[in-house]
Amino acid sequence: MKVVWLLFLMIIFSGCATTDREVSLEIPEHQAESRSYGNAFLGNISSDRIFSQNQEDASKPSYNGYLREAKSSDLSNVVGRFVSPITDEKLGVIRLRNETSILSVTEDLIISGLLRHGYAPSNKDDSLYEVNVTVKEFWAWNEDGQVTFDLKSVIRCDVTVSNLGQSTTFSVVGRGNKKAMVASTGNWADSYQRAAKDFLENFDTALKNNM
Repeated sequence: MKVVWLLFLMIIFSGCATTDREVSLEIPEHQAESRSYGNAFLGNISSDRIFSQNQEDASKPSYNGYLREAKSSDLSNVVGRFVSPITDEKLGVIRLRNETSILSVTEDLIISGLLRHGYAPSNKDDSLYEVNVTVKEFWAWNEDGQVTFDLKSVIRCDVTVSNLGQSTTFSVVGRGNKKAMVASTGNWADSYQRAAKDFLENFDTALKNNM
């Protein structure tokens, strides 16, 4: 039975050796807070992700090709890597579709989270709060299983909220996991959708505690 399963996995992954995947991440619809807590200005959104050239740990960002030759724009939409469950061979990277960057997706997530909690995004002069965001993790990878394997994803940001000269920084994490037999584009997207939903729920809790 184990031999049959290994052959099955080899067939699944044999056609994916050099194929990258492109996923779309739709922000979950929000139900805005009935009460308004004022305006919030979304300031700087930056990324602190660190890529490695030959990273053995699939859960850490890595890149196909020579990293030193890669432009920041080449990495801005790379959000995961999938490897063979048989040989651990790196089969390709996962990118956001239509050259969407992690910064634009993060912006959509933060705006959605603010609206859900009753804060209206506005310009700086009309806002009581200023929100700045640093993306620490935005990555997906697969882990072995007996029959299925796990497509895991994580979105983690440090959020700094400033108000009347005072500021506080807190971390927000969203995690997704999709058990699957095939590392299809749809399954990767489903994992990220779950991470986005978890991120928004945790962001809402963090806003309650810090704003």
